[in-house]
Amino acid sequence: MQMVGPAYMDNVINGRVAGPIGNKHPLAVGAPHGVFPCAGEDRWISIAVLDDDEWQGLVAATDVAPWAAAERWTTAAGRVEGIDDLHGEVATWTAGFDDYELAHLLQANGVAAAPVLNVADLLEDPHYRARDLHRGSPSARLRRDDLRRLREDQPQRGPGRTRPIARPRQRPRVPRADGYAVAALRVTRRARDHLLSPRSTAPVRSVGCAWR
Repeated sequence: MQMVGPAYMDNVINGRVAGPIGNKHPLAVGAPHGVFPCAGEDRWISIAVLDDDEWQGLVAATDVAPWAAAERWTTAAGRVEGIDDLHGEVATWTAGFDDYELAHLLQANGVAAAPVLNVADLLEDPHYRARDLHRGSPSARLRRDDLRRLREDQPQRGPGRTRPIARPRQRPRVPRADGYAVAALRVTRRARDHLLSPRSTAPVRSVGCAWR
């Protein structure tokens, strides 16, 4: 619900009805602003241009291609007004590039851009690896193939926050049932006594009972 707050207030105060905008800027203050195809199967790049300086950086990255140098795109207002046409031009251009190479080219020209990564990409991405965001954990299932399972340890990391991945030394204890929970079950006296025993850690299903 917290995600629809701005759209709800815009409707109540301004009478506007929100609709799908894809990856366009939510306030329509920048263009191009979206995800565009790159060379290869299902490869994409995200690009966001918010001002004229960034647009000139994109134009420079295209080696001043005729479509990018068109007069209609020289102002932010013109780019936002013709955003669908502009996105089509950008998509045609990006389709001939490797996603990482194009991201580096655009970043070097002052344009916010990044490749869209899938899970496999994340494990090999230099940005993630340099920050040690993925930690190795032995896996019995994969050990015979001399592989290691990679898992994400902490979403946020910093000095003094690293910790090794360790398996629990014992199975976690299952909380025993209380009298209120047992009263809602159709169980035998033996099963009830077992569930309420201070030493009992067995889950309810192990003593053969059913809900009323």
